[in-house]
Amino acid sequence: MQLEYKMIRILPMDRDDEFYDMEIGEVQSEFFLDELPKRNDEHGTGKYHYKKKGLILEEELTLVLFQYDNKIIASANLVNVIKFKEPYGIYNGALYFEPNSIRTFDPISNQKINDIFHDSVKFGQIKHKLNSLHVKDFFAKITNIKKVWTASSTTSTRRPIFSPAAKILLTTNVNSRKDIIEITRKNRWWNFTNTKPNHG
Repeated sequence: MQLEYKMIRILPMDRDDEFYDMEIGEVQSEFFLDELPKRNDEHGTGKYHYKKKGLILEEELTLVLFQYDNKIIASANLVNVIKFKEPYGIYNGALYFEPNSIRTFDPISNQKINDIFHDSVKFGQIKHKLNSLHVKDFFAKITNIKKVWTASSTTSTRRPIFSPAAKILLTTNVNSRKDIIEITRKNRWWNFTNTKPNHG
């Protein structure tokens, strides 16, 4: 059954500062399908930090399309928005997404998004709004869809446990220290077990 979305927003991601030039496939499998669903606190699950301004939580159901490297690579339902009382590093708040709604798919170009939604948005750092009347067309055209439960079930026998450096990067979305990042890149798959990592 297709949910009735009343709001669709594009959320730009920072490839250079937040994910240090990770490839699209890495962000999809390691962040969206593995790390993001596990993040939780007293405000909800699927916690995603934002830097300056978040999104306005509407009463109507909001679908967020994640823009990375000038492509739309994932989507999820927005369920909560929190502004921190004090900044957490470079972050001022967090968005919360329903884990079961998180899905990745073959990357979609700017032109294809405009074709689907009959729009003329230009990908950049703007959190564009799209016409929700075309959401069914969007879901009909995405391919190679992967959801959280699918990813976990297919990797349960060799579940990666991230090194401490990798956990720093993935649990904050960002770490500008290149020494930590280099360790992360070299040791991302340092220990394969069935034990889940502790994400405090």
